[in-house]
Amino acid sequence: MSDSSFDPSSECPGISQHHTEQYEEGKRQRREARAAANPNKRSKTHSKTHSTSADLESPIKQESSSPGATPRLTALKANELLAEQYNGPLNSQMGENINTYIESLLEATSRARSSSPLDGADIDLLRMQCLDMRAERDAAIEARNDAVEALSELMEKLARMKTTFDQVICERDAAEEARDTVIGERDNALNKLTRWNEAAVAAAEFARLASEQVWISRGY
Repeated sequence: MSDSSFDPSSECPGISQHHTEQYEEGKRQRREARAAANPNKRSKTHSKTHSTSADLESPIKQESSSPGATPRLTALKANELLAEQYNGPLNSQMGENINTYIESLLEATSRARSSSPLDGADIDLLRMQCLDMRAERDAAIEARNDAVEALSELMEKLARMKTTFDQVICERDAAEEARDTVIGERDNALNKLTRWNEAAVAAAEFARLASEQVWISRGY
């Protein structure tokens, strides 16, 4: 099986640069081992070994030097694109995109187990990283849902408080109206009492004057 049959940068664009470097180092060691067993191919192996670091530094890696070669993203460039794609507030569409991305990683690691020169431990490490990403995604969505639920409860409480406040305002307005009515009735009663007092005083004065006239007419 050829070493070029699997590239972790293209199959799993979200893996770390450290893991990619480990993979390239393993390729280099295997090439050197084959070159030691077959000295006639040593110069070709040596040139390939020295091109590895340049491939890692370049954002775009060419699978071959032929004109029809397909460019493949390195882990560094893939991680940058991934950060740009998923940078922003968590929402349902983003959750679906991340889920699709994780599923593609899991599928890629499953294919890589049977076709890549990586050993089983490396594949299991990739799979565990994918599962950890899925768990973190689920935890973030659950936290988002809890926050939305708490916000909904808070909005309901605020709505109930506003209703209660409106009722208190209505009761206050009704009390003020009743108070104004009582004050008006009191003022009317005071006005009537004042008029009655004035009438009583006038009647008393009239009675006094009439009595004086009676006494005067009798010669007293």
